[in-house]
Amino acid sequence: MKRCLGIVVACSVLPAVIVVGAAASAQHARALEFAVSLDAVQTTSWAVKGSYAWCSLSSQRLPFAGSGRAMLHLSLPADAHGAATPGAPFYLGGMLSGTVVRAGSYVEHDAAVTDRPPGCPAIDTADSAVGTSGCGRKAATLAVTVESGALR
Repeated sequence: MKRCLGIVVACSVLPAVIVVGAAASAQHARALEFAVSLDAVQTTSWAVKGSYAWCSLSSQRLPFAGSGRAMLHLSLPADAHGAATPGAPFYLGGMLSGTVVRAGSYVEHDAAVTDRPPGCPAIDTADSAVGTSGCGRKAATLAVTVESGALR
């Protein structure tokens, strides 16, 4: 009786294992979907000092100095979605947006130049601030794709 019961159990379990195994092997690898968000801020400061030849007839160079700051803000909203499939390259696509805010000053030290020959262009007798038209706020967007770990 025990032997008969063992054969019955073996005859019922073995086809069940074969059916379950066949069903599992018939499934294909599925893509794993994911979402990414990015919010980054970088602040850079700069300072410059130097001089340049403002007139070939003068024995002096015109000194200048400047300093400023740029703040870069990048963001990739949370709705940037991607997919990864086992054994295949992963993919992520989205719209990267950013702003840069620049502030600074630039001054030519005209008062430091004492050698002003008559053939040279006129310069101020006091220091003069030069325009900083490149400063301010600018925004931009860029479509990005990351595939197989390489940014495109």
